[in-house]
Amino acid sequence: MDLITRYNFNNLLLKESLIETTRVFNLYKKSSWEQKMNIKETIESEINDLSVVSDYIQFNFDRLDDLKENISNKIDLEQNYIFKMLTVFTVCISLPTLIAGIYGMNFANMPELNTTFGYPLAIIAMVFSTILPYIYFKRKKWL
Repeated sequence: MDLITRYNFNNLLLKESLIETTRVFNLYKKSSWEQKMNIKETIESEINDLSVVSDYIQFNFDRLDDLKENISNKIDLEQNYIFKMLTVFTVCISLPTLIAGIYGMNFANMPELNTTFGYPLAIIAMVFSTILPYIYFKRKKWL
């Protein structure tokens, strides 16, 4: 982006120089000095050449604007991908955290805590609550 900005600035400087040069030639055309030297055709030719250069400079401005837009679009796509990955990570971590938070409250009336397999079932629920969203997002092609 810095390089494009530098090119854009250089293009702007060229455009300013071109405008000033064209202005000077037009002043020569109107002056009495031109009539003495009889260089009207040369000045007209130079003004026409400057007009072509001006069109080319405008074309460069348009190309630089297109490049900036393309780079901005690529940056937006990368940011969207990063936010997608953060969302998937958050979903995969938040469900097991919820289960661990509930079982970590040490309530007396949680029947599954009194069973033999209560703790392993809570661990299995946490593992599945991580794996299932991962599989879901993988099928949706977010990963």
